[in-house]
Amino acid sequence: MNAFGAIGIVIGITNAAIGLLVYSYDRKSLNSRLWGLFAASVSIWGIGGYMISISGNSESALFWWRITHIGVIVIPFSLLAFTHSFLNKKMKLVGILSIVSITFFLAANTTSYFISSVRYVFDSFYYDSLPPILYNVFVALFVVVFFYIIVISVITYRNTNDLMKKKQ
Repeated sequence: MNAFGAIGIVIGITNAAIGLLVYSYDRKSLNSRLWGLFAASVSIWGIGGYMISISGNSESALFWWRITHIGVIVIPFSLLAFTHSFLNKKMKLVGILSIVSITFFLAANTTSYFISSVRYVFDSFYYDSLPPILYNVFVALFVVVFFYIIVISVITYRNTNDLMKKKQ
């Protein structure tokens, strides 16, 4: 196992444990369920990274890159939904856009327009290479979603008088 795989397995296991802990604490809470979804998607990404690191050929590695990207695709949108829920923001439009984006990119993940090939790097593991156009679109959207999350979190923090929210 290389460092890429070791880090992946640690990410996978710790996020699965944290997600289960949060979810089991309050299964009825939307925040707990959304955090559980986020943690599960990070866990899929981490365990997928481990599986990529132990893949013995390019076909197996490509398969695991596609599985890994199931988690990667869900990460920004599950965190966005959690953030909106936690901050008591309206979620209808965010929910619809998230579901549409997840569905679109999960479908794209099965094609060569999202991940087209892998190459052996560092004499260690197979890495997805030369990202096609849809992958670049996803990465741009990923960055936009995370900046949006930061912005609404900071704005809400500055505008709230709720001391409990400020301490969280």
